[in-house]
Order: sequence, then C-alpha cells, then structure tokens
Amino acid sequence: MHVYGHIHRIIGEEGRFMIMQERAFNAGCMMNGYVPCTLEELERNNRIIRDSASVKEV
Repeated sequence: MHVYGHIHRIIGEEGRFMIMQERAFNAGCMMNGYVPCTLEELERNNRIIRDSASVKEV
C-alpha cells in the first residue's frame, strides 16, 4: 500500500499514472471531502475517482 499526500496536476502524466495504481491512495484533502477519514474511506474515495478516470480513458 502506498499512501501519498496529493499531486497538484492530477490531469498531468504523473496524476494519471498514480491514480491508476491499484494500491496507491491519494490522501489529499480534496479527495476526501476536506474531512478526516479512515483507511477504508480513503480506499473507497480513491476507487471512485479511479473508476471515473477509467471511464474517461476509454
């Protein structure tokens, strides 16, 4: 598991790479509704973003 702060350019090459990594989780506040969250919530929130990014790529 890789938990990282955030990437400023989520739409850039680095952001696209990291969001598609199955075990990498962005712990940035904007990913989590600007509130503290549990590890399970962090995984869920990132999965939602990852799934929506996968749809846009196709």
